[in-house]
Amino acid sequence: MNRVGGNVTDLCWVIDEAIPLTPALTPLLGNVRLLPGRDIGPAVVENADVLLVRSVTQVDETLLAGSAVRFVGTATAGVDHLDVAALARLDIPWASAPGSNATAVVEYVLSAIAMSGYFESILCGAPVGIVGLGAVGGQVAQRLLSLGCQVVGYDPLVTHWPTGVLRGDLKEVLSQTVVSLHASLHDQAPFASQRFDWCRGGRGHDRGVRDTASGGTAHQCRAGRAAGAPGARVSASGPLDDGIGYLAHRAVSRCNVASAV
Repeated sequence: MNRVGGNVTDLCWVIDEAIPLTPALTPLLGNVRLLPGRDIGPAVVENADVLLVRSVTQVDETLLAGSAVRFVGTATAGVDHLDVAALARLDIPWASAPGSNATAVVEYVLSAIAMSGYFESILCGAPVGIVGLGAVGGQVAQRLLSLGCQVVGYDPLVTHWPTGVLRGDLKEVLSQTVVSLHASLHDQAPFASQRFDWCRGGRGHDRGVRDTASGGTAHQCRAGRAAGAPGARVSASGPLDDGIGYLAHRAVSRCNVASAV
């Protein structure tokens, strides 16, 4: 079903309209259909050669079977929304964009911390816990260290531990006053993602949580406080798979969070 042609303008493109700069490139790409990522379904991609998505579009065999798609690209670092096994079975190459927006996310995290009410306390020595020290988490750690902050990190997959970052276990990192999550959602042994309750216990005072990990990392954050449990103010930037959406510094008593552990 795939068309044969060497020119970009000969291809049919289906693209998530929220990918930056894409509308401006439309005249150069030829036959382009821009639409919201959640509206991309089998009928939309049936005659497409190229599919470009974000994390809100689940790309699997249900979406692609019988289509003309011959390449899938995602404008994200995480790929938990791509069924890579199905793409292999269908012989469709794919690509992701790890680190492409790392600097922007780092600056966003620092801005969120600065506006959260915790900035003064971490400048005065309160440690920041970071889960995941990859392209984003590693930069967040270095920026905080350059400000004289203390950083405690957890990442069992890092081969070269960042200079200046204290190494802690997951429980210790999640017990810090401010926690920033930068772990991907995956099922790769021996550190597959799992859910855990971490807002229970701890230091007995409010804590700030910054979640900029890939979609699905934060789960089931419910408003309210449980008797005797410390609260946490959670702010999430990625789409949550339970439909809650953005949580901006709301008091919650329990969070089930998936991370590399």
